[in-house]
Amino acid sequence: MSDVMLEVDDLRICYGDAIAVDGVSFSVASGRCLAVLGANGAGKSSIAQALAGLIAADRGTISVAGEDITGSDAFALARKGIAYLPEGRGIFPGLSTADNVALGMRILPKDARADAVDRLYSLFPVLGDRRKQQASTLSGGEQQMLAVGRALVTGPRLFVVDELSLGLAPLVIDKIYEALEVAKKSGTTMILIEQYVERALEFADDAVVMRRGEIVWSGVADGAVDEVVQNYMGGTQSEAETAVVQ
Repeated sequence: MSDVMLEVDDLRICYGDAIAVDGVSFSVASGRCLAVLGANGAGKSSIAQALAGLIAADRGTISVAGEDITGSDAFALARKGIAYLPEGRGIFPGLSTADNVALGMRILPKDARADAVDRLYSLFPVLGDRRKQQASTLSGGEQQMLAVGRALVTGPRLFVVDELSLGLAPLVIDKIYEALEVAKKSGTTMILIEQYVERALEFADDAVVMRRGEIVWSGVADGAVDEVVQNYMGGTQSEAETAVVQ
């Protein structure tokens, strides 16, 4: 049995006459993380949304664990163990922390939900202290912890996260990456879209760099920071962090 969890072949995504993604192919082995890097408008978020069933591909195929999921809707993919965290948190701001957690657990069998909730509050204890608090009043970091934790404790086979660290304080980013590391060690495969190039390459196993809808570099993440930043991200690491926003 192949250990490939995700395979994308010749993916093309258009918005009217505009081509957002053109002929993109890559694969990710089970339990590994692929960092998808690139400047604003490179096509990263379009790929993430296609993987989550939120937009349709105009060409190409997407397979998860050998099953062609091209054209499947978001709800069906969630049931298949594909979790998606969009840019901008992806929580219900008008509900309490506890209600947000409860909604996230509905994808699980009823007898597994209580344990999943306990794991979430173990990952991010501060959320346990905020159970009754309306989600909109949480800090930005706490909202992201809520979104990430809610997805991870459902035990997804594939976790697609768009702009993980955008607008977050360094200490919050550290806590979230610690949670991701736990999930990766348990076998969760990840697609990571991240503005901080160095941090993304430090965490990921492999990486691709996109430009104008196409992959212009791919390789092992370890030790690739200088090559990626200098040759594909336009200069210094600080400049790259500013550039990689979408």
